[in-house]
Amino acid sequence: MLDSRLFSSFVILFTVSLAWAKPMPEFTAQDATGQKITYAPQKIKKQTLIVFWASWCKSCRREITAINKFYESPQRSVDILAINLDSNPQKAQKALQDAHVGYPNLFDPKGQAADLFNIESTPSLFLVDTGGEILKSGNQLSQVLPYLKAQVTRDTVLMGTNISFVVLGDDVTQTNQAIDTSLTEIKRIEDLMTDWRESPLMQLNHQAGIKPVTLPAEIISLLAKAKELSKLSEGTFDITCSPLGKLWDYSKPNVTPPTDTQIKQALQLVGSEKLQIDLNKNTAYLPLKNMRVDLGGIAKGYAVMKAAEKLKSSGYSNFAVKAGGDIFVHGHNQNHQLWNVTLPNKAVLPVSNGAVSTSANTERFFIYKNKRYGHLIDPRTGYPSEASQSVTILAPDSILAEGLSKAVFILGPQKGLELLAKLGPVQAVIVDQNGKLWATPGLQSPKTVALSGPAVQ
Repeated sequence: MLDSRLFSSFVILFTVSLAWAKPMPEFTAQDATGQKITYAPQKIKKQTLIVFWASWCKSCRREITAINKFYESPQRSVDILAINLDSNPQKAQKALQDAHVGYPNLFDPKGQAADLFNIESTPSLFLVDTGGEILKSGNQLSQVLPYLKAQVTRDTVLMGTNISFVVLGDDVTQTNQAIDTSLTEIKRIEDLMTDWRESPLMQLNHQAGIKPVTLPAEIISLLAKAKELSKLSEGTFDITCSPLGKLWDYSKPNVTPPTDTQIKQALQLVGSEKLQIDLNKNTAYLPLKNMRVDLGGIAKGYAVMKAAEKLKSSGYSNFAVKAGGDIFVHGHNQNHQLWNVTLPNKAVLPVSNGAVSTSANTERFFIYKNKRYGHLIDPRTGYPSEASQSVTILAPDSILAEGLSKAVFILGPQKGLELLAKLGPVQAVIVDQNGKLWATPGLQSPKTVALSGPAVQ
């Protein structure tokens, strides 16, 4: 049984509407030539700061100058729109020119737009998110600045998969530096745990059947967690099933299923219970020659979690990190709402402060003699599992989420849900082999479900 204290800080919420958010009214103002321009909520494609001001208002002139300085800052990540309430637009236009204001300005001399926003004093500032919801209002830029975060994104390839970052920060340069630090951490983990080239983990495989190997404590800890998860999942998650993976090589052209004899021979080398770990000496030993450990089933989840820890230690509390089908989200997105983990067929799970992992058989498979073989192998039988089409797990950390997504996929919905019932607030959406949707009690089931790795917004 896993320690329930691990789950105490995990939050899954299933509403994205904030109680204080309200829709922006559709309004019409005019440009400097007198042409009318209409703004509607559905036209707002980026966070926008709407400022109502008047040239005769002393505090307005002060805020207009501050806003213009903010507008010229490279850290600005929002659009700015000022609406002047002077009865004489020409006089206001001259005031804008004298202040060297560069952001767009419209004019509302009859106060029609001001009435829709219930303007009682100037300046009045409204921060509007994409889709037209008013997130924050105030009379000074300083009141809305905490809600104005630069959204910095990054996409790259590491660990043989696509890596994505979405991070909210006050300074673009510093946020990019924090992402660089997290990417360096992911690369470090890849170098430590890869089995595609020489690495500390490969030393364990090289010495299989020969002698124990001293390994970094980090690897020993992850091996121990993998063994625990294997026991918990009745062997459906197993880091020693690499010999089976070699038989089912989906990368080869014209791949054919291995023979029953080949599978029986490979199964003799499979079983996490055979792996011997000495936590005091930081040693591990594979007792049979040709046994092999492959951490691909949880290494990406571990890397995502460590990257998230780097961001948090650098002072960032609102971000999403994604590696293939593994995601960790924290805090809120740029619209001050929960992160929307969007499954490929448009189902949406609003999530914060937790991990999401999806395992599915829709992308890696082959067909032989009219039979479809997926890539998720049952370590107990040596054959591809046919119990599920896809499994999405929400859990406190990415290691648990990634490992459980594979275990539950192989166990199938009934036994998978029985397993998850022991783990507190771990949630799941399962699509069984017949396309039927299953879900844990704590999860509001979406109408449609994931068939491959999710995306995040």
